[in-house]
Amino acid sequence: MGSFYKGAHGLTYRALANILAEIASDQPMHFAQDASKFLGMSPEYITGLLRGWENAVQQKRELAWEPVLDLCERSLELPPSVRSEDLASTDEDFANEWRTLQLAVASLLTVGVEPERAMIPVMLAIPTLLRMTRNSGHRQNQHHEHSMLYAEWHFVG
Repeated sequence: MGSFYKGAHGLTYRALANILAEIASDQPMHFAQDASKFLGMSPEYITGLLRGWENAVQQKRELAWEPVLDLCERSLELPPSVRSEDLASTDEDFANEWRTLQLAVASLLTVGVEPERAMIPVMLAIPTLLRMTRNSGHRQNQHHEHSMLYAEWHFVG
């Protein structure tokens, strides 16, 4: 991770997240095995990782699912100062980053359980799905709800 930051001076968070997505896509297993090192980082960086892993899964590259799903589940925990029903009244940037992270998790799960890939061991993914449904008490975000229904449909179907 240190080498990732060395050349990052002057880049935006989004640009760094895009670079991280590219690297994670190229080296999915390496980054997956070290997934816990990203806990506590900006939601934008974790979203970048998830997008990279999703791309890797679409290309049928192997991924260590246990640490990836653990990162997904733990990164979906809101800070203690923010309740899901209060998310709409928090800092708009934070709320958008957090919702984007939720969508990235749902998208990765969806791709990972598609019948032609079926890479995620279902029992490993259930805690992450449960975390997503617990955190979505506000339910106003239709994109999030659609992604959750789609992911759940793949697990049941």
